[in-house]
Amino acid sequence: MKVPRPVQDKMIDVGALVLRDGAVENKEKALVAMSCAVASFCTHCRGEFATLARKLGATQAEIDEVEAIARRVRQRCENGTALYRLS
Repeated sequence: MKVPRPVQDKMIDVGALVLRDGAVENKEKALVAMSCAVASFCTHCRGEFATLARKLGATQAEIDEVEAIARRVRQRCENGTALYRLS
């Protein structure tokens, strides 16, 4: 699958943020990014950040747990009235 240029640009930008030194460890930042991708229905980003998280030392159990949390949050925030949506 060819990824559109705007999506590639966003991946590079977010990836740079994940790998930047900060208060949160890189593995956890990759897991957060993966969780956001799951919550926003971006399967490509989910796969890329899961791969990055593995490279940074995340276990499959950690990836599975983070993904399950993101799916549950997404499910709980979905409703027909858009009551909880930001836009």
